[in-house]
Amino acid sequence: MEPMLKLIEDLESTKYSMGPNSTSVWLREFNNYRQYFAEDDENFYQTFKSFLKISFNKQWNSFIKWEDNPNRPGKQFVNKFYFTTAFKIPDWNARTELLLEWRNITSRYPEFQALVFDENNFFSDQMLELKSTTLSSLGTAIIAMIIVYKRISDALGAIGWPVVQAGFSTLLGIIVMILVPSNAVRMFARTNVLVVATGLFHGVFLLPIIIRSFASDFIGIPSKTEKGLKTT
Repeated sequence: MEPMLKLIEDLESTKYSMGPNSTSVWLREFNNYRQYFAEDDENFYQTFKSFLKISFNKQWNSFIKWEDNPNRPGKQFVNKFYFTTAFKIPDWNARTELLLEWRNITSRYPEFQALVFDENNFFSDQMLELKSTTLSSLGTAIIAMIIVYKRISDALGAIGWPVVQAGFSTLLGIIVMILVPSNAVRMFARTNVLVVATGLFHGVFLLPIIIRSFASDFIGIPSKTEKGLKTT
């Protein structure tokens, strides 16, 4: 039980934690109860079930999942349980940073196979993925632009303006959602703005350059230089 209590203490000592008073866990109360009995691992679960039968301890039953012990017919053991602790988190960046710290702490106790649950973990994971994916995409796009820089004027002249019109019309339809006082809606709007902006970048610069550079020989699209040669 001591390693598990140490895990809980580590989580309670992280930034923005509201401390042990905000934690709901049966282990501490059971430790206080157990001190009045002889230390006997053989009767651990018998003592624990006696603890749960006390009226003001019955709420802990909903935190615990029992399983039949395959090695001891007729006996049960605690297979899983959960506990809660509170944090006062100021913004999404802090939430994402804290989620990584929680996961690092639980990874130091692999014997418990502990999982961190928060109803907003999905959005925090998306923020982590979007950050790395966006940076890698932008880096690749910039390198590609540098390599084929000479084709930019042809690409922009051919399809630049229609793509810009389509992108900005989409942005105008989405950006108003940022004003909605809901974190979920704002996150959706920001994600869409990022996707459209990245699409504009690719549509106006990267894809036209690649098509003009590599596909013209296969589909017979003449460049401006070729057109000039034909007219002369």
